[in-house]
Amino acid sequence: VVYIIIMIIIIHTLEAYVLNPKFMSSRTDLPIFYTFIVLLIGEHLFGTWGLIVGVPIFTFLLDVLGVKPIRGAKRIKNK
Repeated sequence: VVYIIIMIIIIHTLEAYVLNPKFMSSRTDLPIFYTFIVLLIGEHLFGTWGLIVGVPIFTFLLDVLGVKPIRGAKRIKNK
């Protein structure tokens, strides 16, 4: 039973702190760090609702403020 509880804690931690921010950042074109911080602050301020609507509200605010995402440099093909 202890082994199962430890595995659940490890899997939950991996999902909460690695996979969820990576998934949300890939969908919203935000850096993973920003997504992680928004999720932490949203959960602290609003609980579960902060986790659900924190990133969409943050991207909406960025859109309203006119902040454009920084795209990676384009690769130049050698001829």
